[in-house]
Amino acid sequence: MEIFIRNLLIVMACVLPLLWLMERIRFPTLVAFLVTGVLIGPAGLGWIRQAPEIHALAEVGIIALLFVLGVEFSVESLAAFGARLPIFGTLQVLLTGLLGGGGFALLGWPLRSALVVGFAVSTTSTAILLKVLQERKELDTHHGRWAVGTCLFQDMATPLILLALPLSQTGWPTLTGLGSILLRGVVIVAGTFGMTRHGMPWMMERIARMGASPDFIRAFVLVWALAIIGAVYALGWPIAIGAFLAGLILSETPISHQVVAELLPLRDFLMGLFFLTLGMQLDLRLFRTDAGSVTTLAVGLLLAKGLAFGGAAAAVRLPLRTALTLTLGMPYASEFSVLVLNTALGLGILTRDLHTVALAGVFLSLVVAPFLTYLAPVVAAGWVVRMTRAVPVDVVRDPTRPPGAPERRDHVVIIGYGINGENLATVLRAVQIPYCVIEMDLGRAQTAARAGHPVIVGDALYAHVLRQAGVETARMVVIAMADRLAAIRILRQVRQMNPTVHVIVRVRFVRDVEPVLKAGADEAIPEEFETSVEIFSRVLRAFHVPRNVIQLQANLIRQDHYGLLRGIPVTESSVRRIRSILTASVTDLYQVLEDSPAVGQSLGTLNLRGRGGATVLAVARGEQVFLNPGADFVLQPGDTLVLVGTHTELDRTTALLEGRDDG
Repeated sequence: MEIFIRNLLIVMACVLPLLWLMERIRFPTLVAFLVTGVLIGPAGLGWIRQAPEIHALAEVGIIALLFVLGVEFSVESLAAFGARLPIFGTLQVLLTGLLGGGGFALLGWPLRSALVVGFAVSTTSTAILLKVLQERKELDTHHGRWAVGTCLFQDMATPLILLALPLSQTGWPTLTGLGSILLRGVVIVAGTFGMTRHGMPWMMERIARMGASPDFIRAFVLVWALAIIGAVYALGWPIAIGAFLAGLILSETPISHQVVAELLPLRDFLMGLFFLTLGMQLDLRLFRTDAGSVTTLAVGLLLAKGLAFGGAAAAVRLPLRTALTLTLGMPYASEFSVLVLNTALGLGILTRDLHTVALAGVFLSLVVAPFLTYLAPVVAAGWVVRMTRAVPVDVVRDPTRPPGAPERRDHVVIIGYGINGENLATVLRAVQIPYCVIEMDLGRAQTAARAGHPVIVGDALYAHVLRQAGVETARMVVIAMADRLAAIRILRQVRQMNPTVHVIVRVRFVRDVEPVLKAGADEAIPEEFETSVEIFSRVLRAFHVPRNVIQLQANLIRQDHYGLLRGIPVTESSVRRIRSILTASVTDLYQVLEDSPAVGQSLGTLNLRGRGGATVLAVARGEQVFLNPGADFVLQPGDTLVLVGTHTELDRTTALLEGRDDG
């Protein structure tokens, strides 16, 4: 125990400054654990020679990772991509395995070992990718959605790769071996399906009826997970598969989200320890004695995987910019690659020397991973802009626009058919303002076409796509996409084609406003602060602040590029003005509904002035307006009362009209 505490103290003391550095430079923190493992391991400073306890914790981290992966698995999230994602993911994994395996075999490796390494590196680190995409706010971009979807599909393929390893443990699989694995697979899959659909929901319902405490539920989940892992292992499948299936069975229960929330912090820490043990396994002497093999493997890994991504993207006809971004930004290996390599070593499929070289190649790919993911969108967008030969563009024409119709003029061009683009297109059609949509995602474009919108399928970075949409003769262009870098490049392209067109750009954050305006936008609308404007507007309306005053405040904030909400100091006169608005008498409208207790009563009986404090200035009834109505004026359903008073008086008067005498 003393040695374990000492080793853990060394680990945390060394990793803390690196974690701080990674956070400062916005680098994935898992790299800090990786580098720490190299520094303190046997091949580095040698502070920790053997740490079986830390290795055990790292193994628990892998189990927790696959368990959470099973709990979070969602068929709906994959179904949103249609058939293209499964085709893309399958091709990418197969091509990476075959190209990588073939390349490694040409280097003199045994074919079985080469193929195992090829398929081991077919997955991309979800942890590193998500960290970079979150830092760059690109999760909602087209390439971000495809990157995350691809990683999810790869993660689903990892259990299949692990299952295939025992088949080649003693050579190429025999029919008997295949039949045995298939039979056990059918038993486990059928059992998993039955427990997911029927068994686990039934048990959770009984536990809920018992009124079980949260501690009991946590203990039940732990016992359940260990039981499934043990049963799967007894049938000859890897422990990691058991963890995934245990999580998958829990995914359909009401407690799945709570399980994930409680496991995530522990999982992330244990995953850090896993990366640390990876660094400790790395033999730095390889970079002196066999640097050529390690470098060749790492470069071959990146090239094979890049080619696989490119081929798969071409097969499903991904937009060129997205295809380039995925090809350049996702060719590195993953934490699952290490799991597959370690499993293959344990089964005797890989020799110790081959395992060490493969591990070093994976290590190098993970070190360069953040740089690749950071640079890929910028490089891809630049290449698309500089390409001299345009990629053919499919056009889905407006069904009401016959061939040979005159070119569009004085219309609105909407770039991006997300929520904002869809809503804008719907409103423009309702008010009969001409428009057309540009969307690079084929699925979204088909959705727009089915809704009856004129849509062009293509990347707006291309001048000929913008020309097809009639940007040169448009009155307004709205760039409604989440990718800020691409939006700025599109904006510059639009300005070159039509310097006078009015351009509105949707941005995610207020810090993006200035760069977009400097790039030539007439207006930049940040989502986060438009949400803030809507919130404070509703709060002020609840306090009966006149709508014109609310609109004035919103306009002032927008005209100052949201300076008030960004924390820019306001003057004392502004503070006094806001205070006077909130304390002064204001007007408000109240409509008498059919079931209102005020129906049929006179103003004198209600005594609104005496009991509530507000004054009834007028009553609107249909086309008639009664100014200063007397005490004998009887209220009818549909009457609209014009009230004046302070905020408190208006609240009390409204309560009286609704039959709530708040005193």
